Amino acid sequence: MRVSYVWYDHDAYVVQLDETLVGMLFKTFEGYWTFRRYKVDDEELQAFLDASFPSAYYEKLIIAKRDISKKLRGWCG
Repeated sequence: MRVSYVWYDHDAYVVQLDETLVGMLFKTFEGYWTFRRYKVDDEELQAFLDASFPSAYYEKLIIAKRDISKKLRGWCG
């Protein structure tokens, strides 16, 4: 299996797995790298992506990190 990162835009890359587009890797405004998966036709590959990158979990994690960071900046600064 070959993974490729194809430049898309400033701080954004399209991720390919064996020539199949599987998602986009990009930097958020907060400076964190995140991966947004695409819907693919291959059921086995889609199951792998769903299990490896559950969007609800990562979205909640990003929100929690942002909130914690804001609160710590207010407390320390």
